[in-house]
Amino acid sequence: MIERIIELARRCGQIMLDADRSSIGLLEKEGHGNFVTKYDQLVQQELEAGLHKILPEASFLGEEDEAQEFDPDGLVFIVDPIDGTVNFIKDMHCSSISIGLAKAGEMILGVVYNPYADEMFYAEKGKGAFLNGSPIHVSDQSIENALTLIGTAPYYEELRDSSIAAAKHYLEKTMDIRRSGSAAIDFCSVAAGRAELYFEYRLCPWDFAAGSLIVKEAGGQVAKIEGGGFSVFEKNGLMAMGRGIHLEKLMEDAVEIATGDASGGKMEAKDLTMPEKERITVRNGREQSAGEPAGSVAESNEGYREKYYEGQTHSMSELLEIIHALRDPVYGCSWDTAQTHETMKKCLTDECEEVNQAIDNQDDRNLCEELGDVMLQVLLNAEIAAERGAFTFDDIVQMLTDKLIRRHPHVFGEEPRPTNPEEALALWKKVKEIERGSKP
Repeated sequence: MIERIIELARRCGQIMLDADRSSIGLLEKEGHGNFVTKYDQLVQQELEAGLHKILPEASFLGEEDEAQEFDPDGLVFIVDPIDGTVNFIKDMHCSSISIGLAKAGEMILGVVYNPYADEMFYAEKGKGAFLNGSPIHVSDQSIENALTLIGTAPYYEELRDSSIAAAKHYLEKTMDIRRSGSAAIDFCSVAAGRAELYFEYRLCPWDFAAGSLIVKEAGGQVAKIEGGGFSVFEKNGLMAMGRGIHLEKLMEDAVEIATGDASGGKMEAKDLTMPEKERITVRNGREQSAGEPAGSVAESNEGYREKYYEGQTHSMSELLEIIHALRDPVYGCSWDTAQTHETMKKCLTDECEEVNQAIDNQDDRNLCEELGDVMLQVLLNAEIAAERGAFTFDDIVQMLTDKLIRRHPHVFGEEPRPTNPEEALALWKKVKEIERGSKP
């Protein structure tokens, strides 16, 4: 599916490149500096029609929709046809097409395309992030060595002083600041390690839906500025950052800047949350309170508690979701989020030894538990690798199944079946030697 969405984004990018700049059909929307062109509308129409063909059961939430109604508990495409419309109007060549897909309020796919640079960023949940087919990863530089990307929330005059104060703060604390005018491109710049930090005091769902997933899949963090979970269906103030940035301190600074003397002292922390009158309408879903994740279990620890509890019957896919939850940088377990491949080595060795002890003691109950603990080490290592963009658990499964099939030609191929375990072992060693000989 993602290949078809990428191709659709590329076709829509060509519409932007071929635009007649003498007649772009400029219209003004509500909010300072908020514009739409006929090409925003044309690209959105193309995206809506194309995405419906790809996934007919999904509803559609686009920036240029007059009526924003959708089912938050189902599949929803969240789309910005031209993110960076002012740049597009001014021919600045820094605009993008942003396509996100949410399932029950959680982002599962994101595509961002900058046609001017021919850069296609994309990610699927649990599979890493990519730029033009190559894996990308966030930077591990500290705040002192960071390049900071800022958004000024230009449609919201009440946030203007806070945005400028924050820009001044990070100009002093980091190497430098940049303002691109496209939130989606800024998220992707953090994901690709080109910058270490991006923040904006208010973003619409179509601004951050795709880009936020791409950052997470590249090993980075995305958090609500004032803390707590955030819904992909509501406007939020967000920060995206690489591995070397201290999240909690950053959030404290951002709230202090917004509410302090530097920004005029006109705001309180609660004012950073989207006003009730600007809520996006949902249908076929229960009414949600301000700031509550809409149908998402991956954006609050309350959601985790509601979905997972002891005694349930779980599938392998749900186990992988639980591992993902443990590593959640905001709501996960502080021990699990601190782990690396290096710190996990002793844990894996210890758990394997306990498996051996259970076998020696012929203790089936303990063996079952200890095998589960070994699996936990494997899954945590796979999750850490996925965060780094190295490989995913699916890659492990694929490599293992291929190996089992290849090394057992007497089961899955035409080789005659060995008559005893010794012959089977000899055949396995023979295949393994052939494999080693074929490696460069």
